[in-house]
Amino acid sequence: MTKRKANAGAVTIAAAPVKKSAPKKNTPDEMARDNENKRLVADLQTHQIELESQNDELKQTRGDLEDARDRYRDLFDLAPIGYFTVSGDGLVLEANLTGAGMAGSDRQFLIGRPFSKLIDPGDRDIYFSHLNKLAKGANRESWELRMLSGEGSQFYAWFEAIAIRDQEGGLLQARIAITDITGRRRTEQQIRELLREKDLLMQEIHHRVKNNLITILSLLTLHREKMVQKEAQDVLGELTNRLQSMMILYDTLARSGSYGSVNARHYLVPLIEEMVKSCPGNNCLVHIESAIEDFDLPAKKALTAGMIINELVMNAFKYAYPAGGGGEVRVALRGAGEGNILLQVADDGAGMPGGAAVQSGIGLRMVNAFVKQLRGELSMETGNGTRYAIVFPAG
Repeated sequence: MTKRKANAGAVTIAAAPVKKSAPKKNTPDEMARDNENKRLVADLQTHQIELESQNDELKQTRGDLEDARDRYRDLFDLAPIGYFTVSGDGLVLEANLTGAGMAGSDRQFLIGRPFSKLIDPGDRDIYFSHLNKLAKGANRESWELRMLSGEGSQFYAWFEAIAIRDQEGGLLQARIAITDITGRRRTEQQIRELLREKDLLMQEIHHRVKNNLITILSLLTLHREKMVQKEAQDVLGELTNRLQSMMILYDTLARSGSYGSVNARHYLVPLIEEMVKSCPGNNCLVHIESAIEDFDLPAKKALTAGMIINELVMNAFKYAYPAGGGGEVRVALRGAGEGNILLQVADDGAGMPGGAAVQSGIGLRMVNAFVKQLRGELSMETGNGTRYAIVFPAG
């Protein structure tokens, strides 16, 4: 490479080296202020993050509250029950769509109107009476009355009202829930009519059964009087007594007006009195002592108990006093605890030898069959007479 020669007479000036200045050192105060500023910036950034997070949470909460409000409004408006809020002086403050529909009016036309205008004039006293009770301190009231619809017709409504009070305890508002019970009232009326028809039918049936039993009893009595053989007379007499038990039951049911159950005393005491009238021969000297408690029994069980008493008393008439003397037969029916009934028939006669006697004879075999119908238990004791005890469930 060819080097250029410097021009003659040129002066060469050498550049002096530039010296770098040493960094300026902060004073302790300046360093402290700088650190404080950094800390403040960091704190502000942290607070900003927290505020943004809280803002997001508030937005979420606000959205949830709006959703809940909308759901509540839907539930309030579309509930199958009418809701009204009534002021202390009886003006409508709020109503849901169902309530407005019951009143046959748009909701906006109900607000500010007296609620009493929605009630049938004949039942307004009922409304004012319960509203007055709320004003005087009652917290909850329930009642039934007739309301008016927009078409001028009426319907039956059930009211449930609670009181909302001010700080002094006065009635600020009454919140009322209304249920249309017209359908229920109509159903109840139909049920009452059906029950009335059933009662009339049952009365007719029992009347006819009783008349038929009377006819059969009359025929049996006539045939018994014509019978010469004593054994035949006794058989017809037993049949007559059994039919008598049934006839007295039907008569008791008809007089009580209840066909599902019968009062034990009202049924059994007349039955026992008829047994006394039918006791054969010299055994009419036998006295029957009864102790029947006053309670109701299902009609079927009452009839079965009456048949058992008839068989056991007739059996005592026939066999307990063979010498023809007098004596006493005791009949008792009472509660035995744990939902059971105790039936007792006892005599002070000659007694019956051994438990095998329970199985002998038509009458006693019938007693065993009747005890099974009652789902009961039969026990017998002898010695100084014969004592029967039957325990069976009341229901």
